Amino acid sequence: MSKRVLTSTYWSMGMLTCLAIYLAAEWNVVAFPHWFANVSGLFFIILLFLLAVWYGAATFHNFRHPTDRVPLILLPPELREEDEGMKFFSYKACRAVYVYYFFSFPVLIVSALLFEMNRDVLLLSLLVLFLGQFLTYQLAVRNLLKGGDDD
Repeated sequence: MSKRVLTSTYWSMGMLTCLAIYLAAEWNVVAFPHWFANVSGLFFIILLFLLAVWYGAATFHNFRHPTDRVPLILLPPELREEDEGMKFFSYKACRAVYVYYFFSFPVLIVSALLFEMNRDVLLLSLLVLFLGQFLTYQLAVRNLLKGGDDD
């Protein structure tokens, strides 16, 4: 796999989605159909599989390209800028993420207070916000790479 594929945020998004679905099913937070209880463990296995594939591919890439190494931890994309152009894109995308959190955290807090969310629903809500962060960042970078600008 190429370095671009290995450092993509889609790995983190996929793993976090599997974890969120598994926890939602295990904690009975969401009313899944009865057959889903038998399948929920599959999402944990998929999570472990994605982690193993990513780690193996990153190790193999580092062995084949010792001068162009991939860190063996899943870093957020904001910390992976490689040149001045990517620093600018990261700046703009982080700004979009901060705006996203500026509006989403108050909505989550008010929802938690009004609807008296239990701990499990609140945790899953934070996982959904985290997925939204990845999506917001990725869409902002994609927009900037295509030549668009939000200012």
